[in-house]
Amino acid sequence: MREINSTVTNADLIAYADGQLPEDRLDTVKAFVRSNVEAARYVEALKRQNEALHAAFDPVLLEPVPQQLLEATRRRPVGRQLAAIAAAFVIGLIGGWQLRDVAVWQDGSSAAGLALSHRAALAHTIYVARDEPPLDLHSSEPAMVSEWLGREARITMSTPRLADLGYQLLGGRLMMGDAEPASLLVYVGPNGERLSLFIQNDLSEDIPSDISRKQGLGVVRWAHAGRGYSIAGQLANDDLDALASAVRLQMRIAMSDYDGSNITR
Repeated sequence: MREINSTVTNADLIAYADGQLPEDRLDTVKAFVRSNVEAARYVEALKRQNEALHAAFDPVLLEPVPQQLLEATRRRPVGRQLAAIAAAFVIGLIGGWQLRDVAVWQDGSSAAGLALSHRAALAHTIYVARDEPPLDLHSSEPAMVSEWLGREARITMSTPRLADLGYQLLGGRLMMGDAEPASLLVYVGPNGERLSLFIQNDLSEDIPSDISRKQGLGVVRWAHAGRGYSIAGQLANDDLDALASAVRLQMRIAMSDYDGSNITR
């Protein structure tokens, strides 16, 4: 989005999507969202993201604390303390990647592009940054992962091979896009660094390549022909760009209808 009402910030839109906007700001922000298609799409994307996070983590927060932990601590309140810590962790992840200033809206990024970057960053932070990522498929064989993508996520594609750049495939995890299944592929580098590739198959617009960064985590995202890609990792921008170029090249070769002239670096 290339224009923004000078009285409405990105934080206002996030608070509006979360139902946390102060009453004295409500009329102004509502009017802006009604009159601005990109802002409306962005708010809807944030709402869908929040719903997906609640669906994923609310059951975890409601799980009883294992008896052995309760016995080890010998303190009954620990269950509530752990639940509160878990809730704060999830909320912190959401807030850390959603609280942007007005500059995000002034840089020309579309709502779809921002949502794609946010979703990939959250997925990487929640799942990939762990010592043992909780994957649905553990496999270093691209052919096996491609078969799994088609069967489970309805994503027909050749799994990118990044070994030439030092990254070995670990496997994948099913995720959720706007309305269709999505996937998160995980790679590991020579020094144990993790790289993730988020693939979403239900976008309605092309998105030019762009890199964003928050607290050391870089995300490069783009979309073409209804499919969005985001690569996330604790890497320099040049490294992210090189990885993105490798993935785009492989997708262009693998897909007969992929027009390389439309791929934007």
